[in-house]
Amino acid sequence: MVRLAVALSLITLVLGHQLVYLATFGAQAGAELASTGHDLRWTLTVFSAALLAIGLVVVALRELLRLSRRARSAAGLAIDPRIWGVPHLARDLFALWVATFLMAVVLFVLLENGERLAAGLPAPGLAVLGATTFHDPLLIFELLSGLVALVAALYRWRRDVLVARIRALARRGSRSQVAFALAPGETITRPSIIALRPPGRAPPLLPAD
Repeated sequence: MVRLAVALSLITLVLGHQLVYLATFGAQAGAELASTGHDLRWTLTVFSAALLAIGLVVVALRELLRLSRRARSAAGLAIDPRIWGVPHLARDLFALWVATFLMAVVLFVLLENGERLAAGLPAPGLAVLGATTFHDPLLIFELLSGLVALVAALYRWRRDVLVARIRALARRGSRSQVAFALAPGETITRPSIIALRPPGRAPPLLPAD
C-alpha cells in the first residue's frame, strides 16, 4: 500500500497544484507559475505524473480483466463476508485517503518553497497552506486526495473480491478431486467381515457315521 500511496500522492500533487493556482489566480495562473519559478522542470513533472496516472489505469484494468476471466465460473460461490462487505472498502479508502493527503501536502510545501528559492524569492514556509498565499489549498488537496483514493480503493476492493472467488473455486476443485463419482445405478458392495478375516486353521472334520 505504501508504494500505491506514493504514486497517488504524486498524481494528487500535480493536479492539486494546478487547481490551487487556478482557484487563486484564475486566468493569470500561467503567468503566476512562471513568475514563481515553475519552469521546464515543472512541465516535465506534470507530464511524468500524467504518464504515471495513465500507466496505473492501464495496469489496473488489465489486472481486473485477467482476474474476471478466471473468476467467471466462481460467481455463485460464497466468499468471506469481511472481504465483500462495505467495511473492508471503507478501511482501505480511509487509509489511502489519509496517506495520500498527508504526502501530497508535504510535497506541495516543499515544492513551493523550493521553486521560490530557485527563482530568488523568499521561501514562505508553511504560509503556502494559508489563505494569505493561496485560496483554500488544504480543502482542494483534501477533496482531490479523497477522489483519487476512492478510485484506488474501489480497484483494490474489486480485486480482493475476485481473488477470493478464485480461491473459493480452487478449494472446491480440490475437494472434488478426492470425491468418488458413481455412475447412475452403481452401488458399492461392502465386503463381508468373514472375507476380511485372515486365513487360519480349518475347522476339524467330523467323523463319518
